[in-house]
Amino acid sequence: KALAALRSELKKENNLKAQNRILSGRLKEEFRNKLDYFKKANEKEIAKNLKQKEESLEKKSEKDKKKVLVLGDLILDAYHHGHLLGKSVADGVTTVGRGHTSRFTWGGAGLLVRNILALGGTVSFISLIGNDDFASRANEFNHPRLKKVFVQAPTRPTTVKQRFWIRDRNSFEWHRFDNSPLSPVLRSRVMRAFRAELASAQKVIIADYRHGLFSPALAKRIIRECARRKI
Repeated sequence: KALAALRSELKKENNLKAQNRILSGRLKEEFRNKLDYFKKANEKEIAKNLKQKEESLEKKSEKDKKKVLVLGDLILDAYHHGHLLGKSVADGVTTVGRGHTSRFTWGGAGLLVRNILALGGTVSFISLIGNDDFASRANEFNHPRLKKVFVQAPTRPTTVKQRFWIRDRNSFEWHRFDNSPLSPVLRSRVMRAFRAELASAQKVIIADYRHGLFSPALAKRIIRECARRKI
């Protein structure tokens, strides 16, 4: 139909120049149509390739996020805020405050874990806690991309650093910890937990805050195991 219409139009023009002008116009129009077609097809192909690359990067990113293993000393940071009542009637020296609020958060290797989570990573966190009320406080922190692997030590306290604030002043600190080396039984439990989590780890971070979790021998065993698995 298009060819028949073109022939009909050319027959109306006896002038060769006019016929050439018609043919030239039709060719330009056809070229533009083809160019638009290929341009749209190319844009679709580019968009498809970009989408595939984005999906591939997202999958790789998700895969990478699941491979961070952190071993280290969890320190429970406690912040107690209160109001000043005055001096103790017993000695006239000790500052007396009335408790108002208490806040608990992860410090030490726990702070490192929180930072990795804030950056979008996924973490398995191996640490040591005691069998006390502070262990329950330490366990309160949860995150969708966090796996807590806490080895409980029945005879050791949870490492905690308490700060007592009256008005805007840190008036007093009370720390509770045991920096002595782990028993052979606890070392064995830590190592078992490490091996179990290492199977899915791409990166391993050792965060030693010198509160007894690591000994030179245990650190060397962990490093050898990482080297054996080329991590």
